Amino acid sequence: MSVSTENIRHLIDGISIERCFRPSEWENFKFFALVQPEDDIFPVRTVYDGVTQNIGNNYLTSDTPLWFAGCDVIASAIRTGKPPRILRAIRLVPHGKQAGMKAVNPRGSMVEIDPYKDDLFRKVIEQRKLNKADKALYYWLKILANSIYGFFVELIPENQTDDVSVNVFSGERPFTDSSDVLEKSGSWFFPPLASLITSAGRLLLAITEACVSEKQGTYLFCDTDSLAIVSSEKGGSLDIPGSEGFRALAWQEVQEIIDRFISLNPYDPKAVEGSILNYVNANYVDSKPEKGRRQLYGYSIAAKRYALYERLGDHDIKIVDPKAHGIGFLYPPKDSPKDWKEDLPLWIYEIWDYIVRNALKLNPTSPSWLDVPQMMRLTITTHNVLTMLGEWKIARPYNFLLLPMVDPTFGYAFPRQSSEKVLLVCPFSSKQDRWFGLDCVNVHSGKRYKMMDCTKAGDNIPYNVVFPSQFARLLIQYQDHPEAKSLAPDGNPCKADTKGLLRRAHVIAREFRYVGKETDRKWEEGNEISVLEFAATEYGRTTRVVASEEVKNEIKAIGINKCARESGFDRKNFIRKLVRNLPVKRNSYNEFVRWLNGHKSQHRT
Repeated sequence: MSVSTENIRHLIDGISIERCFRPSEWENFKFFALVQPEDDIFPVRTVYDGVTQNIGNNYLTSDTPLWFAGCDVIASAIRTGKPPRILRAIRLVPHGKQAGMKAVNPRGSMVEIDPYKDDLFRKVIEQRKLNKADKALYYWLKILANSIYGFFVELIPENQTDDVSVNVFSGERPFTDSSDVLEKSGSWFFPPLASLITSAGRLLLAITEACVSEKQGTYLFCDTDSLAIVSSEKGGSLDIPGSEGFRALAWQEVQEIIDRFISLNPYDPKAVEGSILNYVNANYVDSKPEKGRRQLYGYSIAAKRYALYERLGDHDIKIVDPKAHGIGFLYPPKDSPKDWKEDLPLWIYEIWDYIVRNALKLNPTSPSWLDVPQMMRLTITTHNVLTMLGEWKIARPYNFLLLPMVDPTFGYAFPRQSSEKVLLVCPFSSKQDRWFGLDCVNVHSGKRYKMMDCTKAGDNIPYNVVFPSQFARLLIQYQDHPEAKSLAPDGNPCKADTKGLLRRAHVIAREFRYVGKETDRKWEEGNEISVLEFAATEYGRTTRVVASEEVKNEIKAIGINKCARESGFDRKNFIRKLVRNLPVKRNSYNEFVRWLNGHKSQHRT
């Protein structure tokens, strides 16, 4: 690695969209820069609405300099029209080739990849395109191409019986801390490479966004590798809040943007022809390119919560491409037909059909499964889980279980202290009509409970009863989910009823938090109980905190006595300390905030 701060400053000062379309320029993008952010657009991980921890490409200002990958610095420059202030830069320069590497045949294919002659990433994409007829190989190559960068940031947490000393490295602040978790690096661990790969993907999206902006266009949503450009066959005006100065692009204008990316195609043209930016198949009739284009419409609730649909006359619609983010981890409340060919189950299409029809005032029909309890399927795959389940007869390795979604505040008929751990599981059953009445066991205490439908409970409710959340509640909550990472058209935080073209938020960095490996396996299939209670390791924080103004205001609005009574926290020794700005234990504070958020969510719905 060589220091080349002045050269990189010169590069950023003269960067433009046109230069980004020159393949030779990308050789110069392999650097990291220490930046003093001042209303520059960077990927920012923070707590956006007091609750949601996420990453958003937003305006960032920070008194503390921060390190960013080169492509993110370039992306900010072309989005804002001004170069970020670079204090120091480091360029990555390859030197030599690792000895002892061997040629491989991906998944037994006839094609050999020689690491001394071939580019692994390029070859994987080319082989994926050339092997569409082999469904298994095609799908395997797709997964490999989308995830291979993760090898370079693999961390394996290992729990320790006691706290041990650890060295923490983050930007300009290395320090020593103690933790009961050691994070061991994987065999391919080389974070700079993973950072450059992911930042390059974000730069491609930023270039696409800039091309759309040049034409006074806009977009419905931006995903990991796609941009939903608002367009129609002939283009036209927009009539939504916040769309002043923007318009719907014509399809020909979108094609012009696509064609600009031809120059960046690094692949063998026999395998990958033309532009690396392409239309998704949903744009075509029956999702088949040979049938020609169709007009798609979109409805977006929040980030990753959207659906594309087709208008069928003035009074009907057809859901074409729904997303399952935030709900796909649930076991289906109804079975899909045996001949169902879509990737997502039928109930996902039905929930979006209801949501879109409701928004368009097209007399939606309520799904038949709204009274079914929300359940998640789990798998027993570790000794720790078997130990937690004890002698329960269904607890066998690789058995399936169901985990009912129970509101932590209102879902239990029995008194529950905030510090009491409750994680209920019940025997697996694919018969949704039998879920109510199933016996549950708390994996932490071994106590058993019965699931009951809260809409049918009488006055004499047994002590050992839980009320799982039903899909009717999910439908309400899913529609009313406000976007956290962006601002409303008027510049205020988004609410459940916010409509229009959203704005980027402005983030001012204050406190910095240093976290280890993060994961959320809830959105994946084949879940395992032990990961549901995973908590990222956090370093360098004091053990005591004071309440935020938002939390204090919420306590005052609810009432100290009511908070104490319903949350289980002692009024004198905890909640009054929060109101009086006195420090409390961080873990207790976090637990109380979780209760408070649950209380707010319940009363909002």
